[in-house]
Amino acid sequence: MYEEQSVSVSDFPQTLPQPFNQIPALWLGVTQMTEGFFAQEAPRASGSNMLVSVLILAVVTAALSAISSVIGNIAKMATMPAAYTGDAKILDC
Repeated sequence: MYEEQSVSVSDFPQTLPQPFNQIPALWLGVTQMTEGFFAQEAPRASGSNMLVSVLILAVVTAALSAISSVIGNIAKMATMPAAYTGDAKILDC
């Protein structure tokens, strides 16, 4: 049968918070993150690293959203008829 193994923070030696320059390497290993990984990293986590990570994520998300919006608007304008884009010649009647 399957037995659930409990892992507590006290099972790992206390260490200082991880330097921020090592955090991106952790992000790249997102596919290998398991409960054991998080239990192992918990003692090295810090609030300041988390705050910087969230701020970086917010800036990257805002930039990608703005780029996506501009590209979407350009694509929309390219498919509009000339009469709606202002490129049509106005006829004097």
